[in-house]
Amino acid sequence: MRAGLNGSVSYQDFRAACRRYDRDELLRLLSELSRGWDGSTQDERGRTRPFLPWDIAGIAATTLQWGTPGGRVATPDDVHGLCSKHLNLEHPGEHDDDFATKSVLRLLYQQIPYQRSAKLASWARPVALFEQTPLLDNYKPEAMESGWEDDLLGCSVGVWSSVGFALHSAAVHQASRYPFGWEPGIAAALTALGGEAVFDAVVRRGFSTELSAFQQARRDITAKYPGSLVQQFVREPFAYNPIHTSPLIGGIDELFLSPCVPAIEVRSTVYGIAYEGIERWGEAFTHDVGHLFEQYVGRNLRLIDGAEVVPEVEYGPRKSRLKSVDWFIVLPHVVLLVECKAMMPRRDMQEGIGSLAEMHDRLEKPLKQINRSAAAVKAQPEGMQVIPSDRPLVGLVVTLGNFDLANAPDVRALFTTASIPTAFIGVDLLEEIVTAPATELDKLFTDAPNQLTGPGVLAVGGWKLTLSENAVLEEAWSSIPLIKFIDEYRETADASGTGPA
Repeated sequence: MRAGLNGSVSYQDFRAACRRYDRDELLRLLSELSRGWDGSTQDERGRTRPFLPWDIAGIAATTLQWGTPGGRVATPDDVHGLCSKHLNLEHPGEHDDDFATKSVLRLLYQQIPYQRSAKLASWARPVALFEQTPLLDNYKPEAMESGWEDDLLGCSVGVWSSVGFALHSAAVHQASRYPFGWEPGIAAALTALGGEAVFDAVVRRGFSTELSAFQQARRDITAKYPGSLVQQFVREPFAYNPIHTSPLIGGIDELFLSPCVPAIEVRSTVYGIAYEGIERWGEAFTHDVGHLFEQYVGRNLRLIDGAEVVPEVEYGPRKSRLKSVDWFIVLPHVVLLVECKAMMPRRDMQEGIGSLAEMHDRLEKPLKQINRSAAAVKAQPEGMQVIPSDRPLVGLVVTLGNFDLANAPDVRALFTTASIPTAFIGVDLLEEIVTAPATELDKLFTDAPNQLTGPGVLAVGGWKLTLSENAVLEEAWSSIPLIKFIDEYRETADASGTGPA
């Protein structure tokens, strides 16, 4: 997170600064400057990059909402100045007791989707989770019945990832306007997705919107805030940005433009699909994703070579059985208790509405489950004998989204204290650590009592592990229709001696 300048900038001043420039030329320049994002906030010299995607997205949203044709033509230096202003926007609620923490939360959750960028995983995870992970046979889905993907997205998840990958790749390589002028040689690749018409239908339904619709969506979101029109206006720059739902904007010129290229990747991720499903089916979709996510975590845990993976255990008296955490990982000198929660940061975290406790109220339940299961492992009631009680225990709460501050001692102090060293980790980190040798994981987590930063708070980060490729993600990546076509084309080209495409 970039350090702020002294003083804050009012949204009125920031809006006025954006309006000084020709709207369409500024949006085109934003698109150009955002192409080089690689997930790193620093350049090769260790300096903060001048054009970070969350600032670009914020400038784009304000320009789309309030900008007009005419005015000066912006330069990269002008955009750098706008990025600094956006970073230092005044936050509403400056008299609240928890204002400082909430301000950090807003900045943090604005940045998370971009900072978590990991190229292969971003495109592969939706396929690995939604297409290649089956629900348990005895679970009846509430929303994710056969054909739900076509109903929600207008295509399969694999085609969705393919379209997002194609759009993002084209934008990175200077083609940030859509529709493209397809070259004849691309026709075969589009056939793998169902043809040009299918590609276009997915883009227009799931990745684009018109300027007027963007503006109306922004107004609708802001109007939901409590308080006067002035108070709502101050909150506007922290509202959910529709550019994450529709990264291609029409009505700027004759084509759709991507003002913030990294937003295409954000839209293509599990986040994009999950939020879309929640918007459509509400709690029913949330329940289904929760069950699916539990099985997806299990698939990853089984990649740990040399560890025993035990699913949820029912224990206690037969007339009042209890259920344990979702998974146990039995290692030679330590047992990991893994609880899965398909939680993602709510939009109000970005917007800074509500108290810190309300923002993290979903963190309480998994901590209590960790404590109950840890006590059961130690007490060994009926049914729990499958888990050894002769070694230390460590808890991991694996979440679909990332809750970085959940491992901060002052945040954890708001909730039940974990009776064993416990950390919240995103699924992206889990996908990495399961590729490490079991011996290294055993050593790392056996040392957990020495890694505590507070009562029951296990520090995350700085874990030195020997990592390799994740087979679950690799399988998903190679099955994405567009990637599969490219790989097969290259194999054919190599075999014929024509070289890679």
